[in-house]
Amino acid sequence: MDKTQIERIQATSGAIYTFANRLDYNAEIFTQYDAITKCAMDQYNLFHGQINNEEEFKKLSPPEQQTLFENTRNYADFIDNLHKELTYLSRSRHSLNIITAMDELGAINMLLNALIDLMGGPSGKLVYPDIHIKDKHWNKATYNNQVVNLEIEVDKLVLEVANLILADKQLDATIRQALIFNTYTSLVKAQAWLNNEIDRVEHDGMPKAREFNLPEIVVPKLPDQKDQPKKG
Repeated sequence: MDKTQIERIQATSGAIYTFANRLDYNAEIFTQYDAITKCAMDQYNLFHGQINNEEEFKKLSPPEQQTLFENTRNYADFIDNLHKELTYLSRSRHSLNIITAMDELGAINMLLNALIDLMGGPSGKLVYPDIHIKDKHWNKATYNNQVVNLEIEVDKLVLEVANLILADKQLDATIRQALIFNTYTSLVKAQAWLNNEIDRVEHDGMPKAREFNLPEIVVPKLPDQKDQPKKG
């Protein structure tokens, strides 16, 4: 068995893992929330700047000052709630299918490290992953297409490992067993979980953003002219 081939398989599975880790199921929602957050921050900064301008603030009537404080507080609370939602989404950007697929790919990396050690350690050669996903295409692809591309790469790796096992009749028992029951099995499992994710998105669609409407700006209630005491 060629040690550099094992190292290339390891590098390829590692590259697939890296792309899988970059998946973000909530990316479209983030884009929507970012636009809302920018609008909210612009309005908040406007209100806050008026409060901090002491000279101009003193010119406002008490009702105007009160509503300015109220509007500032409303927008601060709104931004805080948006921030909490974004924090939650950033922690849940991977579905269970993707998390499980990544677990299998991570296990492959540790297994192949052990195999390379059994074969006398790293070859010392510069090994590149055999993967056809490119950054410029990846970043422009939809979430579902990204997952499909990952599944295709895993499928090619499954076939390569299967051919390696079938072609090399001189594998010792330890290495053969590790390749069959760990590397190959984990790759098949990873592929199955990626296919589950493809099916899930096609069936359920992408997540929908919660509705966040900018707070209504409060207008100061000034006394009616008819309620004012008559002069003279």
